[in-house]
Amino acid sequence: MKINKGKFFLRMLILLGLVVILVYGIYIAKNEDARDNFKNFYSDLFASFNKEEIKIAELVYSFKYDQAIAGNIIARKDNIVIVNKNGIKEYNVSSNPTWFYETQFSSPKLAENNGYLAIAEENGKDIVVFNMHNLAYRTEIEGLIQNIVLSNDGYLGVIYDKAGYKNVFALLDDTGKTIYTKYFANTTLLTADISSDSKTVAMIEADTTGAVVSSGIVYLNSRGEVISNIAVKDALLMGIKFFGNSVICVGDNKIIKIDKDYNKVVLDDFTDENVEGMNIENNKIIKIYRDAKELFADKSKIKISNSNGKKVGLGEVSGKVKAVESLGRTIAVVLSDRVDFFDINGRYLTSYALQGDFKDIELYSNGTLACLQTIDEVIVLRVR
Repeated sequence: MKINKGKFFLRMLILLGLVVILVYGIYIAKNEDARDNFKNFYSDLFASFNKEEIKIAELVYSFKYDQAIAGNIIARKDNIVIVNKNGIKEYNVSSNPTWFYETQFSSPKLAENNGYLAIAEENGKDIVVFNMHNLAYRTEIEGLIQNIVLSNDGYLGVIYDKAGYKNVFALLDDTGKTIYTKYFANTTLLTADISSDSKTVAMIEADTTGAVVSSGIVYLNSRGEVISNIAVKDALLMGIKFFGNSVICVGDNKIIKIDKDYNKVVLDDFTDENVEGMNIENNKIIKIYRDAKELFADKSKIKISNSNGKKVGLGEVSGKVKAVESLGRTIAVVLSDRVDFFDINGRYLTSYALQGDFKDIELYSNGTLACLQTIDEVIVLRVR
């Protein structure tokens, strides 16, 4: 029997290729970094065949408001909430509010998590907390409120000023009962985050008593006891977020990860970069920057990393960056004259031209909708 060597080797080559594809498929199915690299490769490949053009985000609705009673906005899962002196109003995809609660906050600080909504008067004492649309509790703090943070199950962390101390931190449960109060006499608390099980609080403190300002990370357990105090002498920390059992901290020149054993790992050092915007949300770290040597270049890079510092996306934006927000698979970059929207791989989606002075932006409905707040207008956009 004769064997056609050409056909034989072709069949063997096809079989070998199928085996390689199968093995690689199993590998990327079990390896997160491999999946990210696979997605990024094909995203970049297809993007190279599609020249980017300006796409205008769809205007869902907009309305003007009185600057004298201007408040703050915050996103819930599928809605946007506006809080000001006229009360609390929640909107969906219409300019008619779906929920209203009468209260007065002249300078509201807002926090939202998993259906809970907390509103506090900045430099005041009043706090009100809702579970969905139901009032959970009202309370007063014994000092002047500086910052608030909410956990998944409605536990509220409050940073406030009190005579005789630099700062005080109080943790309240979902009924408003104080679990503990921790007093700080020598350091200033900047911000905090609460673990998903509400048992641990991680906060950034700054020591301004020396000739050089230094910062650090303080961990408190469920009784308010310090379980770890990590000094950071080579960076001034500004933001903190729990990513599972680890904590990610953003500093003025680097991003630091503190693992579950309180080991400090530098994920990203941008000493030689000009960072224009940063966002740490939804297990993604988004950084917009220019190389120091490209200070006068028009374009900035958008780098998206996971909680291990591994790059999972890369994009470009032109213009002066004013703010960065992200949710789901959408990134919003606010520039001087417009807002550009990108997917989580850094690919351009849509844009919207700004007509007034920018104040705030929130993404909601898993990143399909964006709410822009200017000095006198609320604008809701469909961005994907």
